[in-house]
This record gives sequence, C-alpha cells and structure tokens, in this order.
Amino acid sequence: MNEFLAHEIAYRGNELVIENRASKQIKILGAGALGSWLTDLLARQGYQGLTVVDFDKVERGNFGTQNYGSLDVGRSKASQLAHNVIRRLGVRVVPITKRVTDVNINSVIGGADLVIDLFDNVESRRVVKEACTKKSISCLHGGLGSVGYFEAKWNEGYFIPDKNPNPTDIPCDYPLASNLVMLCVGAIAEVVNRFFDEQKKLGIEFWLESMKMEIVESTTARLKT
Repeated sequence: MNEFLAHEIAYRGNELVIENRASKQIKILGAGALGSWLTDLLARQGYQGLTVVDFDKVERGNFGTQNYGSLDVGRSKASQLAHNVIRRLGVRVVPITKRVTDVNINSVIGGADLVIDLFDNVESRRVVKEACTKKSISCLHGGLGSVGYFEAKWNEGYFIPDKNPNPTDIPCDYPLASNLVMLCVGAIAEVVNRFFDEQKKLGIEFWLESMKMEIVESTTARLKT
C-alpha cells in the first residue's frame, strides 16, 4: 500500500475499503478541466485501474483551469496526464488518445466498473449515455456551466442538453471559475467513493454564488461481482 494513502486510510477507517478501490476499473472520458484534476485525485485516493480518454492536445489557454503546465504544451492530454500521474504518484493510468464515436465506444468502455463522462459536447455525451445504457454499465455524468453551476448525475436520471452550452464551434469556450472546477472535482470524487465504498448512487448540484450543494438523487448501486 502506497505511503501517501495513509491519511485516506485513517479517514475512512478501513484499509479494506482502499484495497477494494484499487481493483476497480474506471474509464474517465475527457481530460480537460474536470478530467485532468479528477484523474489525479482518484489516484491519490487508492484507485489504480484508471483509464483516461481524450483526443485533444494541451494548449496554453488550458493552464487556468486544467492540470497542465508549460512543459505539457502541444502534447496529447491523455498521454501527458498519464505521464504526470505516474511521475508524481507512481500510479499507472492508461491513456486512450482517440475521439469517441458510435463505432468505437464499446471498445473504449469495455470492462469498466464505472464510466465517468466529462466530455464538453452534446454528441459525445449522447454516444456515452446510449452505450452505457445498452451495456448496463454504471455511468456518472459531470458538467460545468458558465453561470457558476455544476452537476453530477447518474445515467438513469441524466438528460442530454438540447445543444452545446456555447453556440460557437468550440464547446465550453466560456469563462469558468477555477474554484468551481476544484469544488466540482472534489464532489465527483466523493460521489465515486460512495459508489464503491457504500454502494450508493448520489447525484449532486452546486451553485457557486450561493455556495449551496444539494443531493438530487440517491439510490442503491448494483455492483458487478
């Protein structure tokens, strides 16, 4: 057991919980503002079966809200994120540097105990939602809004937006508060923990202006054995 997990084990009060996390296969779809930080955070909480999927490359404009720096510019987000995590923590992350489509989605999410959809466009979210529904794979959708809002909802209660939040050709090309990103990532990570540790599916909503978080759904999870 890695030494950096000592605090996590002490807080949870049960080393078996952390050992259970290590065996779970999690596919994180999107390595941007949410995915880049969430991958790192889950690795710090004992998850070792992490795969991150993203087609984009790191740009300087990403630094304000994403877990990258100047040395990462021009490199694949998924590959660089995997490199950064193993360099910092010694936890191996599998990178997939492809655009997710109807054709390849089944191979991307195959074998997953949990899919976390953090994509920033409607079409990709549709592909993920439909595939996870057909294959009965648990899927958590996380997203941010320019109005200072984030949500994390399970596939069963998630509705795909009618259109991208931004009318231009570049999805999510709108201002995001860095604090909102961090709060969202921490909340999603804890939702993942409750899913695996307690077999609970919690959905959440949060508004930055009012600093108010609400549980919007809660069900008992059925985990694969």
